[in-house]
Amino acid sequence: MDGTEVKSLTRIHHVYYDVYGDFPATGLFAGDLAYATDRLIMYRWDGAAWQPISIHVSSGLAAAIPAAAALPDGSVYYETDSALLKVVSGGAWSTMSFPRATVGNYTGNSTANRAIPHGIGVAPKIVLITRGNGTAAYRIWQEAFILKIGTGGLAVTVPNATNFYVGNAAEYDNSANYNTAPYYWMAIS
Repeated sequence: MDGTEVKSLTRIHHVYYDVYGDFPATGLFAGDLAYATDRLIMYRWDGAAWQPISIHVSSGLAAAIPAAAALPDGSVYYETDSALLKVVSGGAWSTMSFPRATVGNYTGNSTANRAIPHGIGVAPKIVLITRGNGTAAYRIWQEAFILKIGTGGLAVTVPNATNFYVGNAAEYDNSANYNTAPYYWMAIS
C-alpha cells in the first residue's frame, strides 16, 4: 500500500466503553477493544481475557492515587501535593527518585557561616559555587567543609533542608564569602 489506498477489514471488531468490571466476557472475538473509564486504560480481548494495551497516566492528590493492583506495570501517577512521581511495578506503586537541583546567586559579605537559602527542601548532597569575577570554584559536601578547588577545606555549618553555609573567618576568599564578590551556585540533592 502506498498510503492512498483503502483496505477493508474482513470482520468487524467490537469496541466497548465502560468501567472495567462491566466489560463483557462472552460473545467476544480476539482483537475486540475496550476502554476502562474507571482505570483510563485501553484493553484488547486476546480470546481468553482482557489484556491491557496501554498504561494509566494521571495526577492528583496522594490520597487519590488509584489502586496499583488494577493497573498494568508502567502506569504513572504524579502526586501534586507531594511532588512525587510514582510508577506501578509488580502490582505496587514505587516512588521514582530524581535528584533535585536549584540555582542562585549572592554577593559576598565577609561573615562567618552565612546562611544561603537553597529551596530544595532537603539537605543538598553537594553545592557547587563559582565566583563571578574570577576563576575560583568551590564545593560543599554533606560534611561541614567548604573546599576551594586547589586549596584546603575550611569548616562551615553543615547544609540542612533550608540553607547551605559559606564563610569561614579564617579566610573569606577561600570560603566563598569575600566582601562584594559575586557568587553563583547550584545545590543538588
